[in-house]
Amino acid sequence: NIMTDVFLPTTDTRVFITPYFSIEEGKADQFNGIAKAAAELVRAKEPGCLFYGLTFNEDRTEACFREAYVNADAVHTHLGNVADVLPQLFTVSKLTSFQAHGPAEELEKLKEALKDLNPTYWVIAADSSFTQ
Repeated sequence: NIMTDVFLPTTDTRVFITPYFSIEEGKADQFNGIAKAAAELVRAKEPGCLFYGLTFNEDRTEACFREAYVNADAVHTHLGNVADVLPQLFTVSKLTSFQAHGPAEELEKLKEALKDLNPTYWVIAADSSFTQ
């Protein structure tokens, strides 16, 4: 049945995180360089990362990482891998918002690790979501 194949099951474990940063004036290129190094690290060491992308607002004073992982364990791996990179980002920016989207069970597994980032958690409504 196409409907049961398309709609996400309640066992979907994917987690999406979106940290937003305010970048110090004139520091966008430096921020981007640090972010590029982080992306190379993620690509090399994180098979549980489904996608990882950096976006800037038009005047490059704000940035957002759009990231997706197979589950909370993959996010934990990511946090460990970027532990040395985050302080570098904080020399040229500040975290303004952090969102985590996913199934409640997976988000619960992240609460301790993310608590210092003051995240907002968004629970996926599996019965209203699909993938193609």
